Amino acid sequence: MLTFSSAESYQAEILADAARLAAAPADPAPGWPKPAALKPRLLPVPLFDMALFPSTLRASLLDVSRRMSCPPDWPAVSLLVTLGSLIGNRCGIRPKQMDTSWLEVPNLWGAIVAEPSSLKTPALNAALLPLQRLEDAARREFDQSNRLHEAAAEVLKARKEAIKKKLAKAADKGDEPELQRLQIELAELEAVAAPKARRYIVNDTTVEKLIELQNQNPHGLLMFRDELTGLLMSWEKHGREGDRQFFLEAWTGTSEYRSDRIGRGSLYVPRCCLAVLGGIQPDRLAQYLHQTLNGGNDGMTQRFSLLAWPDPVRYNYVDEVPDLSGQLDVVELLRRLDQFDPVQLGATLLSENAIPSFQFSATAQEVFVSWLIAWQRDLEDTDEAPALVQHLAKYRKLYPALALLFHLIQVVGGQAASGPVSSEAAKLAGQWCTYFAAHAQRVYTYGAGVGGGVATLGERIKEKQLPDCFTLRDVQRKNWQGLSNYSSVRDALEGLVEADWIREAAPMPAAGTGRPRSAAFEVNPRLFPPIV
Repeated sequence: MLTFSSAESYQAEILADAARLAAAPADPAPGWPKPAALKPRLLPVPLFDMALFPSTLRASLLDVSRRMSCPPDWPAVSLLVTLGSLIGNRCGIRPKQMDTSWLEVPNLWGAIVAEPSSLKTPALNAALLPLQRLEDAARREFDQSNRLHEAAAEVLKARKEAIKKKLAKAADKGDEPELQRLQIELAELEAVAAPKARRYIVNDTTVEKLIELQNQNPHGLLMFRDELTGLLMSWEKHGREGDRQFFLEAWTGTSEYRSDRIGRGSLYVPRCCLAVLGGIQPDRLAQYLHQTLNGGNDGMTQRFSLLAWPDPVRYNYVDEVPDLSGQLDVVELLRRLDQFDPVQLGATLLSENAIPSFQFSATAQEVFVSWLIAWQRDLEDTDEAPALVQHLAKYRKLYPALALLFHLIQVVGGQAASGPVSSEAAKLAGQWCTYFAAHAQRVYTYGAGVGGGVATLGERIKEKQLPDCFTLRDVQRKNWQGLSNYSSVRDALEGLVEADWIREAAPMPAAGTGRPRSAAFEVNPRLFPPIV
């Protein structure tokens, strides 16, 4: 039994609890979670299938991937760009049987997307090591040839001096026949042309020097940049506007380039051919893509057809001797691709100055045509962002270029016969296009999420530029930058739903006797102070 004092105390405690409950504010947003910070979504990409890679190169690919503890996609993309740069514009492929105006060369651009400090640079350098060996050998050969040239120049100089002395004596004597003979002898002395250094890789150079190197290496070069951002941003500097146009032309591998500048003279490359390879960080890429997705698109980003952003692999400490046998196989393959004669392997010359060209075999032609029709029609029917559609449209070059590349790898490696591009090479090119398309979708969706869609729509909602309940069409009608088409608005809404900024509500009622309106979205009240 409670005493009076204890009952009074109990009652006081109950009243105090009731007072506290009455004073506590009611939850103004029941059922709404706390909104998360906006983070771009990463679409899934397929795991790298080793069957995609030529068998002669798999050992080296696995070796680099294992020792560097990196996704095999990294050295794979690096090797493909490297192999394509060696062939350059020495030969091409005519994807149609009758129309000779369409020609593609296997000059490719590739980029690896990875977070900072993810060891992408050592992996790319390891994959480039076989090409670096060719570069070192060419440098040693040039040094020897240059020494011989300098010696020959001294001999020529001595002969000219000797003839000049004889000329002086003949002139003193008035010996006209001797003077004429010596004049002819002096005129016939020809200077030995200076040797030209064979180059494979360039890193940091001006466009003017690059054009000079292109003249000395007309079939193509590979520009490797550890961080592609530096290259891309350099084209934005005052006075470097022409550099961007040069690179746009160099991607095709067949276009001539002329540059006439006061103080610099005239520079000319009959067939500008430059492959590009490097790494880039996601956030830096997003900043660049933001311009591409919002009106600043000149096709530069879309030229990086070999664009890969694989999921990271778990780090494993590996301390093994490099697979020298696998490296030598790659070096030997590169050497053969650097020296082969396209005509002897089945290419045809349509005219004297034309690029030797291959064609698909009959079965390979059917494979390609089937792929091209389906690919083009899918692009026509898609509602993806225009920049992504333009990126995928450039696979019209990627497919035949890869097919030719795989065919030549097989032929010079002794695993296939010379002649038209095989159906096996054509099918493999189609599989690679599917692989790269998934990575391109990841990259462009990420770019839209960071630089445009999700962030932009989130800012507009917080500024109350939309009602508390709105539809996709309400957003699209605003025509905000980066949110002007159905797919970009849809992706942005999905990102905000995942971050708990909005949630899908029941369809809004029809106006009058019309059809029910599309699904509506409610805004999370916790986005606005003082609600937390």
